[in-house]
Amino acid sequence: MKKVAMALTLLGSGALIAAVAQSSKPIVVGSVGQPVSLASGKISDGNSIFVQQQIYDRLLDFKPGTTEVMPALALSARPNKDATSWLFTLRGGVKFHDGSSFDAAAVKFNFDYWWDDSRATFFKSGNSIVPDIFEGYKTSKSLIKSVDVVNNLQVRVTMNSPFANLDEVFATGYFGIASPTAIKKAGEDKYGTANTLASGTGPFVVKSWQTGDRILLEANKSYWKKGLPKAPGMIVRFISDASARVADLRAGNIDMIPTGALPYDTLPAIKADPNVKAVFRPGFNVGYLAMNQVAEFNGAKNPLANQKVRLAVASAINKKALVESFYGEYGVTNAYLPPLTMSWSYPKNQKDYVFNPEAAKKLLADAGYPNGFSMELWYMPVSRPYFPNAKPLAETMAKDLGAVGIKVELKSKDWGAYLDDVDAGKFQAYMLGWTGDYADPDNFYTPLIGPGTSKETGYNNPKLFALLDEARKATTKAKKAELYGQVAEILFEDIVKMPIVHSRPLLAQRAALEGWVPGPLGSEPLIDVTVK
Repeated sequence: MKKVAMALTLLGSGALIAAVAQSSKPIVVGSVGQPVSLASGKISDGNSIFVQQQIYDRLLDFKPGTTEVMPALALSARPNKDATSWLFTLRGGVKFHDGSSFDAAAVKFNFDYWWDDSRATFFKSGNSIVPDIFEGYKTSKSLIKSVDVVNNLQVRVTMNSPFANLDEVFATGYFGIASPTAIKKAGEDKYGTANTLASGTGPFVVKSWQTGDRILLEANKSYWKKGLPKAPGMIVRFISDASARVADLRAGNIDMIPTGALPYDTLPAIKADPNVKAVFRPGFNVGYLAMNQVAEFNGAKNPLANQKVRLAVASAINKKALVESFYGEYGVTNAYLPPLTMSWSYPKNQKDYVFNPEAAKKLLADAGYPNGFSMELWYMPVSRPYFPNAKPLAETMAKDLGAVGIKVELKSKDWGAYLDDVDAGKFQAYMLGWTGDYADPDNFYTPLIGPGTSKETGYNNPKLFALLDEARKATTKAKKAELYGQVAEILFEDIVKMPIVHSRPLLAQRAALEGWVPGPLGSEPLIDVTVK
């Protein structure tokens, strides 16, 4: 893909927010859960990203409702000829919420905070996105070679290999620029928690975080985008139950449901209420079933280490019926991790796993399990865009697997612990998914099955990793399509994270809310949103 350098060179909360501005009411958000952390670069979950997008700015951003990159804290991002070096020219005169100045030194501090694990103070979060996207931290063959201050308003990022999409990566919600002063004051291992809060340059300022209940945000009166945000503040309430979120929306207790997704069976109730309306986020995700390939699990032989067994699982699950039942017209199933908008990257001869219980039984017998086996299947405790309600989907898959002799024990746990255990490879099989961060297949492959994810499933395929590296360097769509087609064919045979669904997430809002433009990337800053 050719890159063109950018040269666009309430517990008292109501009174607190009202003091900031009188232009509209504060936005009350119904979130599916609380953030894992407000420490930027240290998380990978949507609940954290949504709140971080309100309090941080990024070097670059996406135009509302699109995947097109635009300037933000960086006025320009200029790669060299082979995209091994990127020069970021920064916006001057910007202040963090704590009053300290944004400059090149602050940007380098943030990069080091995310990536440089050679520092004595480095804190590595279990949910960090850095090893997934950059294949490791500084001491473990990261794609990033160095980050250097050129002058007060310029930073150079040097890569160990070409990275043609680096501008898109730094526009994602993961990499908000935080105040070095705030991080140092809190301590790197404590920053971004409920007790220490967080400080960025973004449109809203964190005032309080009541664990398990809500986060209170206040408009940034000194925001560098003049006239924004339009709302005087925001209250992010944590409401895990989908029916409770819809009930609160209809009762007027919340104004919008912008995160996760609602089960599609809530759509009739939303459509029947004149005071609320359904909102569909453009489909840009994948929900998958992951199978751990380690030889032993919990001290015993792991049947899923056998490719025939994984194929038996794929043959036993009626994906088409499952998607038709739970998603209707708002979901599709195929065998590929990137969504349909990237179908140009699929193999020329597209195929999918065929539902065939008898074939599944034969595969099990051939693999040495004529009577089946027992396995654990973990399902998510929260609603996500790809799996709005994971438990009944897990129950349906367990039923299909039981029909061929695979006895499934369903399990779940707290969301933060769930993500930590995925990263640590503690699950035999589990449900999870991904909402794209930018419009390139690499964003659906490297973070999901790249070298940095090997511990999750025990999957380590040097040939596939080499293809990913080559595809990341490719500068034409035709070359990318050729390489990603090969990647998809390998994954079809290896069956690591089996795609179940690509969905159009169902969200909702009050009719009185204006200015929300939901894009394909999962969430967005609510700087233009107001409530009548």
